Amino acid sequence: DAPGYKKFLIRPCPGGGISYAGAVLDTVRGSVFCKWTLQDKTFTLDIIVPPNTTAQILLPEFVKTVKEPCGLDFTKCGGIFSAQAQSGTYHIIC
Repeated sequence: DAPGYKKFLIRPCPGGGISYAGAVLDTVRGSVFCKWTLQDKTFTLDIIVPPNTTAQILLPEFVKTVKEPCGLDFTKCGGIFSAQAQSGTYHIIC
């Protein structure tokens, strides 16, 4: 219902001893950027959502709190924090 990356999902899945990962995906609407780190029980997520798009963000199940302000309204459902992000840059610390 949203072709050309008008809407997309960001769902980092840390584990297996990996402490960071990042990627850029070039789409017809612009570049989607996502990078996460896990250090000393602090999970950090950096995201860039291109103009005229939205992203659903699902945080890993081990996240217990989201530090504010990050510019997003996270809700918890079924043990997972979720938020809708409009175009912009976000720095999320958990």
